[in-house]
Amino acid sequence: MILFVHIPRTGGQCFQQLFLQNYRRPRVLFVRGNQTPEPDAVTDYDACGGHVPWGALGNPVTHITLLREPVARHRSEYFFNARHPNAHRHEAIENGLTLRDWFDPEIGNQFRALNNMTTRYLSGAHLRRAPDRPLAVRSIENLCTMPAFGLTERFDESMLMIGRAMQWQHIFVVQTNAKTRDDDETIEVDAAHPLFKFDRDIYKFAAELFDDRVAREGPLFREALAAYREIVAVLRAEFAHYSTVTVGPKQPKDALRRLRQIMLPEPIRAALPRERALGDHMEVLQLL
Repeated sequence: MILFVHIPRTGGQCFQQLFLQNYRRPRVLFVRGNQTPEPDAVTDYDACGGHVPWGALGNPVTHITLLREPVARHRSEYFFNARHPNAHRHEAIENGLTLRDWFDPEIGNQFRALNNMTTRYLSGAHLRRAPDRPLAVRSIENLCTMPAFGLTERFDESMLMIGRAMQWQHIFVVQTNAKTRDDDETIEVDAAHPLFKFDRDIYKFAAELFDDRVAREGPLFREALAAYREIVAVLRAEFAHYSTVTVGPKQPKDALRRLRQIMLPEPIRAALPRERALGDHMEVLQLL
């Protein structure tokens, strides 16, 4: 069982298309909202995606995830809620909650899920416990046991790394839910801002670990990435009309059929994944 720990506003809707391409639809569970299924209820599935925290489905489970720079993720959360009438917390925004209010620790802390959201999801605490440094350390330890993870800011590389680690034959996605209303307001955020303090530690570590893993893949990975991006450029133009809507698990059949027909280019097939030991880069306490 593969569990995609979908931290909101990281590109998870787009990523989960890969589940539909690589597994039979009845064998994929998409969890809606923040509902966490019981471990006994997922034994007949190959993959599960949703806003489900680390460890919620018990063992054995292979966890993968995407991370995003915390301030950008928090900002995106505001505009997502502002433009979707059925989104959580939209009433507060409709009633005048500004972007600056959203970043205010006293106001933002009222929405518990927004307080160091990455720490909550990767530590497995979710909403049950206030984020603290031990949970941040646990999050990094959990991250290190993943066969692969991705960064939203390096999406193409992430799809290639995760797809190869999972030995998937289909690793191309149609970009969805990419248009976010924004403005020019700049919010200065101190490094010790309580809503991002621990998430920033985790993201810093994740970015360094991601850099190292990519570097160790060597020239073959760079060739594979170039081949991957050539196809992605064609797909983004071909399916540009999908970029304004959320597709996620309900991917249109024409897009799904098209993506399943794409054969992996030779550079990607040649860059075979290599086995990594669990606990790779576990210098957690030195970082924190």
